[in-house]
Amino acid sequence: PLYSEFFWAGENQKAALGGMRKNILANNHGVILLAGEEGQGKTTLIDILVGRIQSELNIGRITVESDEKISFLNAICKSFGLNIIATSKVDFILSFTNHLTQLLKNTKKKSLLIIENGKHLTDELLEDLAQVANLEEKGRKLVTILLVGDRSLVKKIEESPNPTLRESLL
Repeated sequence: PLYSEFFWAGENQKAALGGMRKNILANNHGVILLAGEEGQGKTTLIDILVGRIQSELNIGRITVESDEKISFLNAICKSFGLNIIATSKVDFILSFTNHLTQLLKNTKKKSLLIIENGKHLTDELLEDLAQVANLEEKGRKLVTILLVGDRSLVKKIEESPNPTLRESLL
């Protein structure tokens, strides 16, 4: 967006941008969480971050609008230009893994999946995201997930019965 040219970052915003950039571009993949109250500028920070790192990464970006599992998984595929309609989680995992592997091979770039409006994620979808964060090819993680939401998302993750999700967080 044009307004990012005129964005003035305070110390908190600079720290958030620097930390996200460092963790996304580092070799340690996982789930990065950006949480804050509504109206605090999370989307603006993400827009600025994407503008600064888009030449270094393959980026997919979605906004959670539904808790319907297959629609959510297909939205992830579509965000990376994979035009399939998965009918099951297995279809999704196989197709998405192959696609990310090809992207890495063809572009030599890591992949980043940005998920906004994370407060609408169910426990089941959070478990699916933990599995996506752990997709590997030849021992190399294929994607980093930047999960954006409010404090209720933080609480949901902290209280999640799924240890894989909590362990995936950077």
